[in-house]
Amino acid sequence: MITLLTEIRSSDFQMRLGGAPGDVVQGDGDIDQCLAVILMTLPGSVPHEPEFGCGLWEYIDRPVTEVQALLSGAAVRAIRRWEPRVEVLAVVFGYSEDFSGLRVEVRYRVIVSATERVLVLPLVN
Repeated sequence: MITLLTEIRSSDFQMRLGGAPGDVVQGDGDIDQCLAVILMTLPGSVPHEPEFGCGLWEYIDRPVTEVQALLSGAAVRAIRRWEPRVEVLAVVFGYSEDFSGLRVEVRYRVIVSATERVLVLPLVN
């Protein structure tokens, strides 16, 4: 669905990834999408910003006793660096039902509105 400029009500907006041409996300949806991009981007994969991203994929095959601390630390560091509009409250993980990957849950607070939100991302091997 095409979004008209007159329909954009937030100064924070961008094109919806995987959406129809002309579809945008704005406000909290923009923050969710930015967090997903940060967490799903491999460091070194953006030529003009080689440090951008988070190394979550490194932890899929690690022993379960190591995953929570490593994954949480990597996610919090990346979000603090690249998304100043939020404060991370918690990062927890679980395995997918068939154990083929991880399910990462980021609980965060939007600083300007104090709204608490949850973003869930699948990391499939």
